[in-house]
Amino acid sequence: MNLTSSSNLASPSPALIYGEIINPDSLGPLVLSSSPYFVDANSQFGQSIQEINPIPGEFFDGVLNKAVRKFKVQVDLSDRLGYFSLHIGYRALLENFLIIPGDSLKVNLDLQNFQISFAGTNAAFYELQYLLAREADRQVFDAPRQLILSPSSAILTKEENVAKWEFFKTQFGSQLKVVSGTKESLQNQIRQLAFPQETLSTRLEYLDFFKGKMDSGLWDYIRLDLMSKHYRGVTASIRNFSLDLLEKEYSEAESDSITEKLIWELENLKGLESSDQVKLVSQGFLGMEIERQTLLAVLKKISFLTQLESQYTGELADRIKAGFLSRFLNQYPNPEDILSTYLNGMSHEPWMARVESLKRSTIPGDPFLELTMRNLNGDQVNSSSFKGKPTLLYVYFSTCSHSADYFDKYLFPIYQATRDLGYQMIALSVDEDQDLWKSRLDKFSDPSITNLNISGFQKKAFVQGYEIFGFPKVFLLDASGRIAAFKIEGSDLASLKANVLDKLDLKSSNQSFPNP
Repeated sequence: MNLTSSSNLASPSPALIYGEIINPDSLGPLVLSSSPYFVDANSQFGQSIQEINPIPGEFFDGVLNKAVRKFKVQVDLSDRLGYFSLHIGYRALLENFLIIPGDSLKVNLDLQNFQISFAGTNAAFYELQYLLAREADRQVFDAPRQLILSPSSAILTKEENVAKWEFFKTQFGSQLKVVSGTKESLQNQIRQLAFPQETLSTRLEYLDFFKGKMDSGLWDYIRLDLMSKHYRGVTASIRNFSLDLLEKEYSEAESDSITEKLIWELENLKGLESSDQVKLVSQGFLGMEIERQTLLAVLKKISFLTQLESQYTGELADRIKAGFLSRFLNQYPNPEDILSTYLNGMSHEPWMARVESLKRSTIPGDPFLELTMRNLNGDQVNSSSFKGKPTLLYVYFSTCSHSADYFDKYLFPIYQATRDLGYQMIALSVDEDQDLWKSRLDKFSDPSITNLNISGFQKKAFVQGYEIFGFPKVFLLDASGRIAAFKIEGSDLASLKANVLDKLDLKSSNQSFPNP
């Protein structure tokens, strides 16, 4: 299989995972999430999420242990490598593992003995990913836990704190390493850029050991990811904690010299030699380039886009643009202008689709998505039925105490005081359990308003389409069904009310608020 040639994302090539699991404590459902590409760890864009229901073996299938349950699941991919994760409830078993299109992978999940292993033609490819992730965790666990302090921090000026710190330095176990924002810390970070092998020595040994056990093209994906994740961590640390030192701790001449050295190191990182096709897949490479190009832009005092386009063109540039906007769009005061500028220079999918999804979930004005929901009677309701009146749409799930509190103290009092202005309030539950939704309606909503539920694939389209990461979520829709706002802004009941009326273009009501 040629995994480094030009790829067409429209060409499906699914992988098959067969697994056996021992889950003695029934810690939660087994969930597989997968994606044919990686663009942002905090987004579900492009993700497929499946709850797996393992079944008992049948003896003649070779599953002889009665405690073992088996499952088989397909992972939809293009002809590029994709990603998959396995969770038990909210507990990660395998997180963002590369998976080969067309592969047949066997996974043994023995949660009784805390062991995970792989089999199949490309078992070494997955074993190496698991081993490197474990070694990274081990290295963090074994190292002193770092606390980065600014020079003005007073935490170690207290004798009691110093005494405790000094005491635990002499004890076997975990220790605390205090790192101050000093010249020495910045010099150490620059050294980590220049000599990555000092940090990665054990993982590089593992990488070399496995080199002959898999296709060299597959091995290169893991090698690039390893190097890139190291550089990403260092560059992020410099950007977040050390840039102020250039002005505060150095003379102007020293600062210029350090800046020049830092730029040179960032532009000459070692171990990143790979084809564009590998770079178009690697999670680590994308994260590193977002950080590296951002830091270079800051040091050169130019825009991120100018810096990026001086280094990359074509699909690779589009991927990095999509990743950058996923991370930082919400920090710009003018997201509409930023999105327009970036989209004008993009031409490759799925990265354009990712930026379009950010636009849809950030810039008001588009029609609300066409979605199918159910009411309390079980009848289907389409989102087009929202049209005709301005709408305050409240989205929640029925175990979120913050949702109940927000509804009770703010949303419902606002609606009660202004409902005479001719708009509607709709409560939309995202619970998969219909009985749970109905049983907790009095706590999380009110029977006097329209109550709907969305679940399954419709819920997935809704949550992914609007980049919903937390609840409660509020939408304000105008009478034509277009989005007027993605949230209500304000610090108290009065300002929240004013914002609702302003965004829905309603005249103020003189009614007083009930006590929250």
